[in-house]
Amino acid sequence: MPGTRYKKMITDLKMIQNDLKILIFSGHEKDIAIQYIREGAEGYLSKQSSEEEIKTAVKTILEKGSYYPADLVSFFIEKFQENNTAEKLSSREYEIFQLLADGQGNLEIANALNLQMSTISTYKKRVFEKLNIKNIAELIKVYKNQH
Repeated sequence: MPGTRYKKMITDLKMIQNDLKILIFSGHEKDIAIQYIREGAEGYLSKQSSEEEIKTAVKTILEKGSYYPADLVSFFIEKFQENNTAEKLSSREYEIFQLLADGQGNLEIANALNLQMSTISTYKKRVFEKLNIKNIAELIKVYKNQH
């Protein structure tokens, strides 16, 4: 696709056709596969995959919406657990982390802790950065893994 490169192409393609299913077929390392999946790809296969696995992947994506080989799932879980430990957080960040995981918004947290909303936004940003997450759904997964 002219004018696009690498991971960004997934977002560009989905903007053109939002129901498009993308299966990455690559010889790159698993770290790269995870980046493509985070951008919106529904699956990943190594170039060493057998013809049968390719058929299974395409069928699974069409029927269930996504396909990830077992070794990639194991790798993803391992990376997620090592990168997403709440031990990295300060006590105030952890407090914000818990309140966000409980479903409270910035305004509610600001009122409960008697802090400015901008302060809560700053803490929230730090929590996301330290836990290497992008959204509340990922934050809740991390929270559940901690308890």
